[in-house]
Amino acid sequence: MHRMNGSPRCSSPLHAGILLVLLIAVSPISVVLAFLESSSISNSLFRQIPTSSQLFLPQIIIKRSVIVVQVSSNDDNIDNQSGEEEQEESQVLLVATKKRNNVNQRVRSIVQVLSDYNGQPRLGPQWSKTKNYLYNQRDLTDDQVGKVLHFLNDVLKDDIDLVCSVIQSNPRILRKSVDHYLIPTAQFLQNLYGSELFCEAVRRNPGILLSTGVGHNAPDDAVAAMEELLTQRLGRQPRDITALKKKAPWLFQTSVEQITSVLHYLDHLLLQQQQQQQQHQQNHDDPSSASEHEDPIISEHRRKTMLGKLIQAYPTIFHLSVETNLKPKVAFLQQQCGFTNADVASLLTSTTRAGLFCLSLHDNLQPTLELLQELFRDDDNSHALLRDCILKHPQILSLSQANLQEKIAYFDRMDDDDELQQNANAGQSQKDSLACRIAIRSPTIFSLSLNENIQPKVDFLANVWGINANHDAPHDASTTKPSLTALLGEYPNILTLSLEGNIQPTLNFYNQTGYIKLDSDWNWEPSDPEEDGDKKENPSPLIRARYIACSLFQRLLPRWHFYLKIKVKRSKTQFPVEEDDDNDAPPLHILAMASDAKFCDFLGAEEEEYKAFKEETIPRLKFSSQFDTWLKTGRPIDV
Repeated sequence: MHRMNGSPRCSSPLHAGILLVLLIAVSPISVVLAFLESSSISNSLFRQIPTSSQLFLPQIIIKRSVIVVQVSSNDDNIDNQSGEEEQEESQVLLVATKKRNNVNQRVRSIVQVLSDYNGQPRLGPQWSKTKNYLYNQRDLTDDQVGKVLHFLNDVLKDDIDLVCSVIQSNPRILRKSVDHYLIPTAQFLQNLYGSELFCEAVRRNPGILLSTGVGHNAPDDAVAAMEELLTQRLGRQPRDITALKKKAPWLFQTSVEQITSVLHYLDHLLLQQQQQQQQHQQNHDDPSSASEHEDPIISEHRRKTMLGKLIQAYPTIFHLSVETNLKPKVAFLQQQCGFTNADVASLLTSTTRAGLFCLSLHDNLQPTLELLQELFRDDDNSHALLRDCILKHPQILSLSQANLQEKIAYFDRMDDDDELQQNANAGQSQKDSLACRIAIRSPTIFSLSLNENIQPKVDFLANVWGINANHDAPHDASTTKPSLTALLGEYPNILTLSLEGNIQPTLNFYNQTGYIKLDSDWNWEPSDPEEDGDKKENPSPLIRARYIACSLFQRLLPRWHFYLKIKVKRSKTQFPVEEDDDNDAPPLHILAMASDAKFCDFLGAEEEEYKAFKEETIPRLKFSSQFDTWLKTGRPIDV
């Protein structure tokens, strides 16, 4: 190719056509159009191409983004087609822009709703996942997002941080139906965990509200297979199956193989308990009576009944994997707590304690056990103490570390420094702390509310014992220099009793009968030497915790009225005793703690007479006492 007179020159017509095609194909659109419009084309390059080739030159289509330029030998056709394509392009761009603006406007509107709820002018980087999700949800509306926010705020008890965490980690919750999905799921989880642990469960696993199988119907064949399993293998009645469908609808979406695998494993644990108990009886019983123990202690029918009750109370256990969940938990309890197969079986057969196996090994069992082990660390028998503590109250393992630590710290503050110092000087350790004694004797206390239950009772008992008074605390022969720690540690079970239903009525009885002296505000009143004269005994002695815990209606009131009856009978009067004649009243330990035989022996009465009197008197005394309480407080009468 040569350049002549400033115009391109080709060696052949074919070369001229190729040159034109290449120019159009590789050059920018503006250059191509300018090139085609230039006059030099017709005078030089086109003149070298045969007429037939010019007329039948293929159309060249150049696509740049959404723009299509069609090149033709006819200038009029090029102009018309370009105009139509530009108009079509404009319409496409207009529609795309309109859709994009609508999406942006919708997302901005939803983001504004979330910002208003979060209380921030703009959403931070932690909301990036949620924003990306919103751009892909064309049908999501402000109203739907508002409903989900209102639901989450209500069910999570106005915990804004927790609500935001749920949405940030699982933004697809925003499109879930509140009525048909979220509410049934939340109700199921609240029944499963309890109202107090529900929020903690959501905090640990924000996606738990998106659990499947809740609030939905399972296939008919799956339901039929599960009903057959429940009936044949577990002895469940139709009413039990109906209750399970309401309590755990997801169970009927679980495979029969999964339920069967758990059944085999649990039945194996119960069978091991049976064999251990049989071996124990063979080693300790008289061989002549061995025939009495030929039948299994836990027969197949009994095991079937136990497992049926277990699935009714804790269906979640049957949803767990045997290999990755149940076996590791059992092994952990056996290694760390010294549990035997019989211990594990006893937990499984208790509908109030089997929930232990629903707890997370890493999030619940391990951290709580480490805290309890630290509490028992100074005791030589710490392994056995830990085992007894958990067997008495397995629910303690479901408490969070923060919950336990708060209560342990509260009880530690009550410990008397002098008493602990004396223990240290005597070679003793922190095992005598109040928290440790409570964990050993009454671990149930740790499950009570600190602010609403434990602390009000402790404050009340401190007043009754005069701990907070200006004068010295009372003491008797059995207790020297008593402290609140010593008084509570002697019988910590008193903190499990109802303040209004048990403790106050019992102390009111002791106050009216003269065993203690309390003012109208339940404060202990010390004895007045001038008023008491030469009395040998303090008229207002210490009322120990175990005396306060005695049953008012089953023991104290019947014994006191029987004593008055004997008193009247012997004096042959219609009046019990004169006010000053109280020296022959039963001592407090006889009245409250002695057996019926010793109590009657002290009074010189027949035990059978007292039992008949007690059986006839208890309903009347109970109604009379509770009727007075009902008039004052409205507390229901429980006869």
